[in-house]
Amino acid sequence: MNRMSRIILPALLWFGLIPISASLPWPVTDQKTQMDNSPNPYLHLANVLGKDDRRNIPNEWGYFTDMGGLLTLKFGESERRCTGYLIGREWILTAAHCVYDPEKGEAAQEVTFDLALTDTGNFLHPREYASEFWVLKDMVELVQSGLSIDSLGPTKEYQEKDLAVVHIPKLDGRRRILGNPLPMKTVRDPHKTVYMQTAGYPTDKKQGSYWFTECTGEMSSRYNVLNTQCDALPGQSGSAVVQIWSPDDLKGIDYPVPYKPELIGVISSVSSSDTYVALLTQELIDEIKGLIGKSNHSFNSFEKFRLKRNVENRLFVNNRCTREITVFFQVPVQENGKIRRIITRFDVPAEENFFLLSSEFASSHVLLQPKEINHVKLYRQTDDWDRPVQIEHLKKIYVEEFQKNYDGYDYELGNIWTDSKLILECDK
Repeated sequence: MNRMSRIILPALLWFGLIPISASLPWPVTDQKTQMDNSPNPYLHLANVLGKDDRRNIPNEWGYFTDMGGLLTLKFGESERRCTGYLIGREWILTAAHCVYDPEKGEAAQEVTFDLALTDTGNFLHPREYASEFWVLKDMVELVQSGLSIDSLGPTKEYQEKDLAVVHIPKLDGRRRILGNPLPMKTVRDPHKTVYMQTAGYPTDKKQGSYWFTECTGEMSSRYNVLNTQCDALPGQSGSAVVQIWSPDDLKGIDYPVPYKPELIGVISSVSSSDTYVALLTQELIDEIKGLIGKSNHSFNSFEKFRLKRNVENRLFVNNRCTREITVFFQVPVQENGKIRRIITRFDVPAEENFFLLSSEFASSHVLLQPKEINHVKLYRQTDDWDRPVQIEHLKKIYVEEFQKNYDGYDYELGNIWTDSKLILECDK
């Protein structure tokens, strides 16, 4: 890597700063191809340090998928992605630069959170919508004074303050998110090598896929920053960093190991040779606990920013049949002050989770082709996605466009402010 790349790359790779719509400063597809096919598996590419040992996370991977998820952030017309981790049922820890632009000093306008997302074709939880976020006042002052970034990228003074807390209050009709967040802790022994795990949503992988790695790091001599060898790319800003047992910790311990991972910080930024972690201090932990209601501690170091909550209802269709199924939706629309119903057809591929449409289908009729009526069962999942409920009341539905009655079903959510999933299941 030449000297100019070393100067420019850290700032460009500062994950949340690269909008989804923008092209990355290197060809991701070509890079991935080189990495997969290179005769030298230790080829250093961008901020994959040494051999790429990241692993894709399925949806049963414990504390990362239980509490971690994808953050989508809107700044005007642009949209960016980061990673967040639940530290309470309505509270997310992430990197400050994800929600507050350190170059322009602009706050995000909208933030959504997809918990436990491992595949964009199969959302495991309804989408959550943030109402506000908190960042450190000292961080905001650094940005406003132009001291957050220099010619080499984000400064160490900024990196140690690159933490944010995002609030996702429960929507009416929703049950609260269940789970057990990892405890927030300071680094156990700052004078030793820190062994850690982290997981996030890198942009060089399939969109919405969740990737895990184990790595080590050393404390910075002057700042609350961990210099690590973690593999991380754009999209992984805010990824939770979890301290685990070191080989020395395990000496003399009988198995099973008393495995107690602890949340110590989040991924902040990268250079050509290191990935930097913004660490939690005891003072910050105390204030964050006060902020999220786990203690009476004050949180005067934080500044609040409000967000818009443009809540949508998204409808997913999961076709569990071994053949393509055609589904018709009759939806009410308003034209010239009058309500009329229009029919929309969707051919849902076999054995596929299929993202369909949004709020206009919150209250509609679902119709199948006549030949499928007695062979396809319909199930609906709303707030409790683990418990689908069969839609059983077949009725005659008048289709205005054809001026004729057809067999079909009412598809009512019961609460418009929640995602839903329509499951198609064929008889044997």
